[in-house]
Amino acid sequence: MSFDRFAELSVFIRAVESGSFSAAGRQLELSASAISKAISRMEERLGVRLLNRTSRSLQLTYEGEVFLAGARRVVEAMDDAHRNLAALTADLSGRLRIYTLPSFGYTLVPFIAAFVERFPRVKIDIQLGAERVDLVERNIDVAIRLGVLQDSAYFARRIGSTKHVICAAPSYLARRGVPESPDALKDHNCLNFSIRTHDYHWGLRAESPLKPASVEGDISCNQAEMLHRLCVAGVGITELPYYVVGEDIASGALVALLDSATKPESDPIWAIYPHNQNPSPRTAAFIEFLRERIASSPAFLPPAAR
Repeated sequence: MSFDRFAELSVFIRAVESGSFSAAGRQLELSASAISKAISRMEERLGVRLLNRTSRSLQLTYEGEVFLAGARRVVEAMDDAHRNLAALTADLSGRLRIYTLPSFGYTLVPFIAAFVERFPRVKIDIQLGAERVDLVERNIDVAIRLGVLQDSAYFARRIGSTKHVICAAPSYLARRGVPESPDALKDHNCLNFSIRTHDYHWGLRAESPLKPASVEGDISCNQAEMLHRLCVAGVGITELPYYVVGEDIASGALVALLDSATKPESDPIWAIYPHNQNPSPRTAAFIEFLRERIASSPAFLPPAAR
C-alpha cells in the first residue's frame, strides 16, 4: 500500500487520536504494519521522530505535537476545499462554449459525454476551427490549443501533453522507401498544413537529437483529419498529433518514422480563457475534468513517451 503525503497526514492524525497502530488500522481498513510504515516514511522524510512507540501506547514527541497541529490544519483545509468544491459543482448549470481544433474536438467526444452525464444541467456549445479567434468577441468560455502560445491576452492552464508523430502508410513506404534521416524527407511527398509555411520543420525541435529538415509536398490542408486520411491512403508522409494517428500506428495502418514517437519532447495542451474574465464554475469544472481525463488517457502519448 502506498500513500501520498496528504494520506500520510490523515494516517498520522488517526494513529495519534486512536492511540495505536492497530486501532488506526481497523478504522482505516489497513494493517497495523501499513500504518507503521507510513509514519516511519514521514519521519524519515522530515528527519525527526514524531512518535515514541511502546508495546501499549504511542506518545507524541515535542516535534510530533508541533507537527500534529499543522497536520490538522492541512487536513481541515483540504476537507473545507472539498466541501466547497462539492457545493460549487453540485448544481452546475448554464451554457459552456468551447473552441478547439476539429481533430482535438473529435478526441474529446468521450470526455464531453462523461462531463454532461455528470453535470446534466450544463449545455455544451462546441465550435471547431483551426483559426486563432478572439475569445471575447466570439463569447468563448474556454479554448483548447496545442504547442507554443503567443497570445498574451489570455490566461493559460496546461492540462496535458501530446506528441507529434511523423508517419506514413506501409503502401507509401513500399513504393517510395523509408526515410532514414530528416534530411531524406526532401525526397518524399510531405503532406502539410496549409496554414503553415512550406519550410515548416516537422517535430524536429531544437532539443531533439534529430536535425531539422524542411518539408514540402503536393497536397496541403487546414485540418488534421484530411491529412490523416490522405496519409492512411498512402498518398504521402505527414506529421500529426498522436491522438490522431495513435490507433493506426498501433494497428499497423501507419508506421512511425524517424523515431518521432520515442523522443522525449512533447507538446503542451492548454486550456485558455481571457485575462479579464474569471472562469465560471462550469468552466473551471470542465478544465479540471479535462485535465484529469487527459492524464489518465492512453490516447495522447505513445507508450514509449510515457
